Order: sequence, then C-alpha cells, then structure tokens
Amino acid sequence: MPEVMLVGVSKYYGDVVALEDVNLKVFDREYFCVIGPSGCGKSTLLKIIAGIVRQDKGNVYINGKLVDTVPIEERGVGLMFQEIYLFPHMNVWDNIVYSPNVRALDPVEVVRIGRELIDTLSLSFRRKNFPEELSLGLQQKVALARALASGAKLLLLDEPLGSIDPRSAIELRFELRRLVKDLGLTAIHVTHNQEEAMLIADRIAVLRKGRVVQIGTPEELYFNPQTPFVARFIGGENNFLVGEVVREEGYFKLVDVDGLIIRCYSKHSLGKKVVLSIRPEMVFVLNRRRGSNSFKGVVLERSFLGKYLRYLIKLENGVKLIVKTSPELVLNEGDETFINLQEDRIIVFKYPSEGIDKAITYE
Repeated sequence: MPEVMLVGVSKYYGDVVALEDVNLKVFDREYFCVIGPSGCGKSTLLKIIAGIVRQDKGNVYINGKLVDTVPIEERGVGLMFQEIYLFPHMNVWDNIVYSPNVRALDPVEVVRIGRELIDTLSLSFRRKNFPEELSLGLQQKVALARALASGAKLLLLDEPLGSIDPRSAIELRFELRRLVKDLGLTAIHVTHNQEEAMLIADRIAVLRKGRVVQIGTPEELYFNPQTPFVARFIGGENNFLVGEVVREEGYFKLVDVDGLIIRCYSKHSLGKKVVLSIRPEMVFVLNRRRGSNSFKGVVLERSFLGKYLRYLIKLENGVKLIVKTSPELVLNEGDETFINLQEDRIIVFKYPSEGIDKAITYE
C-alpha cells in the first residue's frame, strides 16, 4: 500500500521560491491534507508527487521506492483537480470505465469496476447522461469515479471541491473521506479551505511561503499551534495581544498588556516580550466579574452569523477583542459586559523578530 515521503524537496522558478526544503511523510491509508494561503506552494507539492513537475532538489519516495525519474503514468496515482476534466462526448459510464478499457482489462472486469463505482457514488440513474447534463457536483463525482477506476491506491486531489457550490462541496467532502477509508486508499488533498481540511483530514501540513511550518492532527493544530501564523490560519480569526511577562505566580506568569494584567501558562521568563493568542470562541462572556482574568468591556459591534454571534468588545484599557458566542447570548452595541480568559486557553508565543503583523500575514 502507498506511503509517500518527501526528503528535502525544493522547487524554484527563477528567483521565486515555490518550495523550500520540504520534508514530510504520508502514511499508508492516511487522509492527508495540505493547506495554506494562495501561492504557498501547495499545488506545486502535489504536482511533484504526481510527476507532473520535477523538483530541483530532494527526493520523492512512493511506497519506499525512489520515483524522481519515474513518469507520471508509472507512479500509480489517481488525479483529481479543481477543473473538471471529463470527455464531453462520452456519457457517465464511458467516462468512468475509460481507464480500464485503455488498459485492455477483461470486459467482465471492466463492467465489475464500473458497476461498483457507479453504485458506490450513487450515479446509477445518471450512467447515460453526458457531462453537460450534470451539475458541477455530479461532474466532480464522475471525475472521482474515473480516478478510482484506474486502480490507483494513491489519490492526489488538488482543490477538488473548489469549483462546485458550497452545499455540494460539503456533501462530497465527506463522501471523499468515506471512499478513501472504505477502499483502503492513501489520499493527499490540497486545499486553501482550512475548515474543509479540519473536517476530513487525519493529519494536516500547513505551508507558508513554500515551507512546511507545522504538521499535526486537526486537534493538535487548533489547540497547540507552533507559530502565530498557524494560530491565525487554523480556525480563522484570532486575537493577538502583545505584552511583557512581569511576574511569576506559581505555575503561572502574569503578562502586562497595556496595563491589563493577564494570567496564563508560559515558559517565557520575566521581562520577555510575548504575544498572547486567544481564539474568539475561547473568550467567555459573563454578567459580572468572576475570578482572575475577568475584565470589564463594552460592545462596539455585533454581527449575527447563524451558528454564532460575533462581537467586538473594547476592554477597560482600550484593548479590543473579537468574541464569538452562541446565538442565545444576545448583547447589543453599547452594552457593558464582562469577559473571562481561561489560563489554559491562552497560547503564548515569543514576540517574533519581524513583528506580529508580518508574522501572521497570509502573503
């Protein structure tokens, strides 16, 4: 079964660094996602694994075999792209069984493969339709079936849900994961949509400017980001507060943020400049001051976003926090309230040498 390993892989386009010293390992039967902002090297990484693009440095191994000089058709990979490549003159059935027919498999085996995939992807009633008669979501299902019909055990997906409507994308993302697991495949799925990756991946690699900045499970990336960039990219919005460690209190450190003293767990020593990362959903709204890390504030903005309410709250020292709460907790602009910051939900980073704004930018 396919296991994929990249060792010191780099790719340059003139002065542009597409990938720089990428090392990662994707395990057999793993659903592995690669995420990052546009231009970070995600698609280049996938094309190097597929054999579409040749790296300038480093090596690629598939199932323990060095494949640097192996052509794409001999790497045993199935490909699926954002652009839906189907033969317009062929119906659903003929598109799906194209690869088995080209490989001159026994006609009985071709029919078996086609029927199995059509049934698995619920395309039975569409087998005689042509691509132009299908929605984009159904077209992408057919493209997936055709990739699986090749018999490949390694599935490479480059923004496969990017061109279809959100509702279809949500349905298909779970179908993709189910198929990969049921068929015992290994999948490497590139996407800019971090929510998509969090929902379906076993592990995720976060890329920035051509480099892997962290690899981990969705839970590891969410609760234990290694850099401010990962803290911002995973989960969307985040609060970053710059302060200085001013006192120790048992296992805790007290950090002065513009006169606001916040207690948190930190390995950083006294006098160090730090960045506190606090997720909006980890800020708790109270009706009164309660314990340490409770601060008074006023609501500046309120937005209703269906599954939650988003507030911008200005604290008594002028610091502004984004807060997300359940729709049941309704505050209005101008209301005074209290917020609480739990010590074990505050992530503390060393202040980056380039400054916090540059450290978290998506460029």
